[in-house]
Amino acid sequence: PLHRRAGRAKTLAMSSPMVQALMGVATVSAMIALAVAIPYYATDKWWRSVPGVALKGFCFGCLVVLASWNTIKLYWYMGPEYAVAATSLTWNETRCSDPPEGDASFTGNETISSDPDGADLDNATVIDYWCHGIEGSISLAHWVPYRSGKISSPPMQFLAFHVIVGATACIMAAATLVAPRLRERWATPFFIFAFILGVHTIPVTLPPVIQDPFRNVCFFVFAVVEAIVAAFALFLLHSPWPQRKPYEPVSPSKRHARLLKVCWAVCGFLPTGAGMAEGVVLAMNAAFRVSNGYWPVPSTDRPGPVSGKTFYDRTSYQLFLALSLLFMAVVWGGGVVHELVAYCRHRTSRAAIPLR
Repeated sequence: PLHRRAGRAKTLAMSSPMVQALMGVATVSAMIALAVAIPYYATDKWWRSVPGVALKGFCFGCLVVLASWNTIKLYWYMGPEYAVAATSLTWNETRCSDPPEGDASFTGNETISSDPDGADLDNATVIDYWCHGIEGSISLAHWVPYRSGKISSPPMQFLAFHVIVGATACIMAAATLVAPRLRERWATPFFIFAFILGVHTIPVTLPPVIQDPFRNVCFFVFAVVEAIVAAFALFLLHSPWPQRKPYEPVSPSKRHARLLKVCWAVCGFLPTGAGMAEGVVLAMNAAFRVSNGYWPVPSTDRPGPVSGKTFYDRTSYQLFLALSLLFMAVVWGGGVVHELVAYCRHRTSRAAIPLR
């Protein structure tokens, strides 16, 4: 079986020191991007210059690419069971053994295993992707013989809902980089989505889902900060502020605006941390493929030992499927219609103003 052959391959496992170090670099990079973004929301003057516009465009591109890349994965996260993968509880050794030569029964849902000897991949073993367990870059696993790190959380209860809400927040943040006036109109729904995203992420940042202490701390802090900042922003938006005192140099409205700009930056860029980490691993594995002629494989070809036993595995699949579809219908569908209607009304009102 492939999981026994994988021991002879050069492995780029998620638990290796090199990948852990690069995950740390990705985390630091996300914090740097956050620190760079905050001045934009605090003051727009410098960002009208050429360097400012270039950096703003780079941030816009990162948010759109990350949102689009993860949205593609919804096809497998929300698709039929065979398209996802096994867990440690459902893995079947009989199904996941090497198929005999010429066996045509393994078709439609397979990937070609990485050849540990660097031989011709056309002659490599073909094995059902279901046997690998849930992996991070699930779309590439179905498109090319690419293998990535194991994920313990269930695809529908956590990953699909997480992607839907997170991609929405990233697209809204990206839109405000181009049209800052949208920050006022979209503030309440954006911070509600950011709060849901942070709270929904917290259970998967704790042991035993993530057993590495460094990653535990990073992801836990990201999720908690996201939820706290979003809740603080909602408090600013919907609670009375004390009246301005004589000695205060800044009015409450300006203080509100400055704090909300920082909250937009924090809640808009914190969700990109996991995507940046995945991008680092993808780049490393692509470099490995160019150098060695085959893709690296994880340290084990079986599902993660915790998969099937997490907090979200005890929740209802139907509940999160219904919530995801409802969110997509109301926010994606209804939101687009609402914005188109508002745009048409704005154009109509401007056309009705007589020219003098």
